[in-house]
Amino acid sequence: MPVSKRKIFFVLCFLFFALLIGLVAVYMTRPPVLIVTDNSFHQLYGSQRLLQLRNRISMQLFRRVIPVYVAESAGADLVAIAVAEAFELPWAIIFPFRYQEGARIFMENHPELRVLVFGGPKSENEELFTRVRTDTAGDFYRAGLCAALLAGDKGVLFISDGILADEYRDVFRAGLLERGFLDDPVFISATANYTAYDAKGCVVIAGPAVRFLELDLDIPVILFSWADPKLSPDIVKLVFNDSPWALAVNAFRAEAPEEGDIILDSIPVVLGDRLGRDDFRMIRNFVKANFQNN
Repeated sequence: MPVSKRKIFFVLCFLFFALLIGLVAVYMTRPPVLIVTDNSFHQLYGSQRLLQLRNRISMQLFRRVIPVYVAESAGADLVAIAVAEAFELPWAIIFPFRYQEGARIFMENHPELRVLVFGGPKSENEELFTRVRTDTAGDFYRAGLCAALLAGDKGVLFISDGILADEYRDVFRAGLLERGFLDDPVFISATANYTAYDAKGCVVIAGPAVRFLELDLDIPVILFSWADPKLSPDIVKLVFNDSPWALAVNAFRAEAPEEGDIILDSIPVVLGDRLGRDDFRMIRNFVKANFQNN
């Protein structure tokens, strides 16, 4: 006797919901990842943005993401206790650099767990945790590639926090040259009394940005920042984000080296609503083609 279409439909529905329930059960029983953060970072990054990123990390890792909120003034002992109380045996934990002493104390009591500390100097061999750092030279090279696209036939200005090391100046120049941009960029510190903005077609900011952004100039900006891009002025066209939340998935998936640190690229965010259609398509396609995992 042939099976009716209704019975086939009910069987398929049953199998679908059984699979869905099974996936949810696996998801909920897998050890989560913990990310240590504080209220100032939460406000800087944006609550809606953090929620969206938290969901994305959860889906990509197929694990729950549990933020561990600590006070900015919390001592290392209190930070370690807060993490220990958040979940008994998490899969891995991220500590920002400012809480690395808390990470050390936590690791002394939980050496079996994977702990990542974001930022700071190169790791020492005796450190229990794995340090995650961004590829600053690579980021500046890629910023040079993008600056050449935005600058057109005008010059490029690079604003940094203090004097930029020769190594970083050279890789930024190399990025410009790769795109056929022959003019030498101007490098200044954020506190410099600079006024020749009319001749610049792009400004790259890797340091305190408030002083320049308050000038309200109509010059495309590439900004290295954790802040919510939606809160930045309209002149900001591209943001390099190297926050622990932005790099969490790549950090967790990276193989921890026996010696040394995990080195990752910052995540570029193209602000399409601030670019013309053709410029946005050009920058977006260029970023996808030249940036790892983007």
